Amino acid sequence: MLDILRNTIYIGQRRFKNEILDAPAIISEEFFDECRAIMEGKTHGII
Repeated sequence: MLDILRNTIYIGQRRFKNEILDAPAIISEEFFDECRAIMEGKTHGII
């Protein structure tokens, strides 16, 4: 689960060399941003 919260491939952004390419998104960018905001507020513990 933490991989989904950190990896932008799940919102359709794939890195190749120094470029960001479009890829099919698995989750919405809004949901991704909400999850990252929650994770940044956590200092310890498990979600």
